[in-house]
Amino acid sequence: MAPAAALISNCSLQIREFLTQLLTSPGDVVLVEKPSYDQAITIFRRAGVRVVGVPLEPDGFAGKTFERLLEKEKPRFFYIIPDFQNPTGVATSLAKREILVELAERYVFWVLEDNPCRDLRY
Repeated sequence: MAPAAALISNCSLQIREFLTQLLTSPGDVVLVEKPSYDQAITIFRRAGVRVVGVPLEPDGFAGKTFERLLEKEKPRFFYIIPDFQNPTGVATSLAKREILVELAERYVFWVLEDNPCRDLRY
């Protein structure tokens, strides 16, 4: 198990910028939910990475499509907004969250979770 780490910044956009610079090189691939938060996509593209969208279903990312993309693209990370996804409002189910962890371990990629609205769940 990898050691835990913490980054401190002014805002989540700055953290995304830090992590993109740390984890990627120009030409790398990152996967994002489709649609996704436009400011995050701007950061990724500005870093020179190729952004590939994973379609969303009512319970989160499309699992079979996601796995096919993992086999083909070899992404550095998957950017996900699991609660109240921006812009759709979709919440990723527990089952898909568990699948995501298993796939991240099997295909060796990072999960970049953006979750500013988790505490709004009621």
